[in-house]
Amino acid sequence: MGDWRAVIMPEQEPSPDSKEFNYRYTSRSHMSPHNSFIETLPLFTSHNLSLFCTKENVEQCIAYLNQELATLGFPSFYTEEAPRELNLETILNCMYDLLQLHRKGLRMLEDMETQNLKSSSNMDHLYHSQVKLKDQLELSRREVISLQEKDRQQQLKNRTLHNLLKNEKEE
Repeated sequence: MGDWRAVIMPEQEPSPDSKEFNYRYTSRSHMSPHNSFIETLPLFTSHNLSLFCTKENVEQCIAYLNQELATLGFPSFYTEEAPRELNLETILNCMYDLLQLHRKGLRMLEDMETQNLKSSSNMDHLYHSQVKLKDQLELSRREVISLQEKDRQQQLKNRTLHNLLKNEKEE
């Protein structure tokens, strides 16, 4: 692989525009960004940065991240004028974009969780409403059956009385 070196830049007094950024070191890699074979690095769920990148594999990590971000549509870390030099502005812009995407993803996840809770609450409400309506339906059916039976008995009683009245008239 190529050399890795850090060029120490003289420290400058921060200007009002750049108080947040104080660049003391500029790193440049002398590794070709277009290696045909890049060893796949394992992904860890831990936030321990030493698990991904160490002093021994910095070049491979940069190449791996450059390749992965390129597949996601991000620009190359390397300058067009000098393909072996890293473009710090591009790297920082990619990091910023990734942070924005992460925040957007977290907001979307939060919105989806909120929507899921609302949907779950609505489902619970609908379920309880359905149970209540089924109970009311069953109660109404029983009431209808009871009323039909009373009606049948009343009709029977009415016929009986009618027949009795008819029989008495005939006598």
